[in-house]
Amino acid sequence: TSLLNPPTRAEVGEYDSNFGDPTLADKYNSQYSRFVVGIKLERTLADAGYAFKLIFPVFVAMLIAILHFFIPIESVSRFNLAVGSIFASVGASYTITNSLPQSSYMSLAELINLTTIVFILICLCGSVYSFYLFKQEGGAFKYKVFDKWFASSIFGLYSILMIAIIGLRS
Repeated sequence: TSLLNPPTRAEVGEYDSNFGDPTLADKYNSQYSRFVVGIKLERTLADAGYAFKLIFPVFVAMLIAILHFFIPIESVSRFNLAVGSIFASVGASYTITNSLPQSSYMSLAELINLTTIVFILICLCGSVYSFYLFKQEGGAFKYKVFDKWFASSIFGLYSILMIAIIGLRS
């Protein structure tokens, strides 16, 4: 079969419905003819490239949010990187929303982006807590331990969650 000549067939369709006719029983079995057209849909490698193009900036923003924990807390750019990553993910959200058709459900790209935004916000909260530890007496060691633990925990949890989301929605 080809796209110009799809498989078709006429058949009798049975419907267990009275189609709103109150004079018939609720589970009235009615039969109507129907015309069935078979259409084969398949994803191509181009679809995967398009999806990658949409999602890649979101993953980069998350990577920046995790890597900012490896910059010394005294550096001004540390917190700026985390804030920049939230802006990058929100910008990617606009791109994703505008490139997909409107629907009442959340697409895979939108779910990945929303999850990433939440994780970046968690990273920002972790960074604030790290700064709190740093300002405490003897906090120079505490914040470094917390940063390494927090960054690796967030990275692991985020990776597992992304694998689960992509695996379940694909």
